[in-house]
Amino acid sequence: MRKRQAIWPMAALILAASAAGLAYAQDAPSGTFGAVTPQKKTKVVVIGENNAVRKLDKAGGQAIASAEIFRVTWSPVGAGVVCVVTVRGHANPEDDLRLAIYDNKAVYDYMIKEIRTDYAAYRPVQGTITQRDSMADGFSRTETCRTPQHTIDLVWTRLQAANFVDIAMFNDTVQMALNIVPAASGDIVVDGKPAPGTWYEQGGGFGSGAYLALGETWRR
Repeated sequence: MRKRQAIWPMAALILAASAAGLAYAQDAPSGTFGAVTPQKKTKVVVIGENNAVRKLDKAGGQAIASAEIFRVTWSPVGAGVVCVVTVRGHANPEDDLRLAIYDNKAVYDYMIKEIRTDYAAYRPVQGTITQRDSMADGFSRTETCRTPQHTIDLVWTRLQAANFVDIAMFNDTVQMALNIVPAASGDIVVDGKPAPGTWYEQGGGFGSGAYLALGETWRR
């Protein structure tokens, strides 16, 4: 008889907790608990990251070697990576490069049509793009873009604190939210040799001379 009496208070507590949880779930605003309601009139066109590094001819000058990684983690045609590389300034102009290396043709075609039409000006080449991180000298990252002819390493050294940004792009036709992570330095290495130019903290284009743009969401 005593055992039954001991069980009843515990059962009552469990039932009370369950009722409270159900009431919270029913009263909570949408998105706080349970299903998330997406924003109206918003079309997400791509989710991913768009990391860049540049080397200039001089302080405050022009980029003579630059590269971007656009790693698409979601798009209507799937996931993939595009590595866009420009290298000029060689003594032999035939050694200069202007490549768009991709690992998924459908994603590349979608990008040059819907997102980055400027990538269409580069010579497309199918290849592989791999990422590796290191903590040997702070948090550093290397992206290696390979084609049958070239191995290109993009390097971001000693990544710093992230800064959230939400900006309008392309004459306010696209809204882009992202997290900018500047690097203390960067480099572009082509077939084992540093590309022409010098890395500077500023100059040559958008943002710092080497940065990651993570969690990038393009929406209309």
